[in-house]
Amino acid sequence: MHTIIRRFVTSVVAAVVLATGSLAGAGIANAAGATTWVFHFKCGTYLRAPNKWYYEARAYNQNNTLVGYAEFNADSSGSAPDDALRATDSYGDGYAVIAHLSTGRHISTGGHNSPYTTAWATGNLPELTDYTIWVELAGNLESTVAPSCFAES
Repeated sequence: MHTIIRRFVTSVVAAVVLATGSLAGAGIANAAGATTWVFHFKCGTYLRAPNKWYYEARAYNQNNTLVGYAEFNADSSGSAPDDALRATDSYGDGYAVIAHLSTGRHISTGGHNSPYTTAWATGNLPELTDYTIWVELAGNLESTVAPSCFAES
């Protein structure tokens, strides 16, 4: 029951963030110091099937276009394995998307043309354990890291 309440609260917080845009944006500066992109980030908790949760950390550019996201699949469902992380680069802006999990696991779309989704980076994790995921955008000697989002295996 505690897990259901926590997931509900996380979903409510994510909804408030989506509605208010209250997560801070981050700029990426080029070598000359001029800002080339301004990104903002959103967290989400989703139900893929009954009791099959997955979590996302999404990055948007200043035009509110989804540029990429990190996805953590807590429970296996269809072709998605459990305790799995992947990254998706959905916008051809020259930046790689790197998905991070607080265990140290990470995976990158670097070296691939957009749109591109990585394979799942898997590994068994203890159940009912809290983790964080976040997305990093990197390219042209520039990088920005999003605030972290809640996830649970």
